[in-house]
Amino acid sequence: MVIIFQILLFFLGATFGSFFQLLADRQPLGLDVVFTPSYCDVCQTRLAPYDLIPVIGYWLQQGHCRYCQHEIPSASMCWEFVGGISAIWLFLNWSYWQVGGSLICLLIFQLAIFDACHYYVDQLSLSQLLLFIILLYWHSLTPNILPTLCCLLVLTTISKLTRGLGNADVQLVSMLILAYGLQPMLWVCLLANILILLIYLIEPHLKRFAFIPYLYLALLALPLLPIN
Repeated sequence: MVIIFQILLFFLGATFGSFFQLLADRQPLGLDVVFTPSYCDVCQTRLAPYDLIPVIGYWLQQGHCRYCQHEIPSASMCWEFVGGISAIWLFLNWSYWQVGGSLICLLIFQLAIFDACHYYVDQLSLSQLLLFIILLYWHSLTPNILPTLCCLLVLTTISKLTRGLGNADVQLVSMLILAYGLQPMLWVCLLANILILLIYLIEPHLKRFAFIPYLYLALLALPLLPIN
């Protein structure tokens, strides 16, 4: 029974990953994401329900459109897989995340996929995240306000001088400091940068990295980090 429940959780998380990928593809173009059925971006053929099964649909089609044989980006399947694993992980560490933490992770997961696709994040999405953080963590925000403002100032200055961090990265890190505190986020940022370094060592030809996907993966490791 537990295994069946975790499988259901996996496909729930993978479905979120698939939907967030759809948002990232359609929102910048102003396309409908609710009422318009999924279709192949190349041949425009409407996809069958079995084509849309997260992760499995990609393998059933062998990574290609069933109708025009155009290659489907493997990133879409990878994000579905990350979403599925994330759902299981959040459940297994429910005592740490609870409803508020899980919702914050879900919102950042959406930002991570959008950032990976476009190397920027919509300001409205960041504003919505800030609103949720204030509503969910209002009782514990006061001690984190000063560290948040200081880090926002420092990171903004670094961003302007080096152009290594985008405005969205700076804002997101500052929001997470507001929610979780300075020490946990220092660990998360360190882990995120280690992940980027590892990817660079594996793929040295990459010259540009979207930071939020790595920040999201590092954030999931919070229950394991040596934090007082």
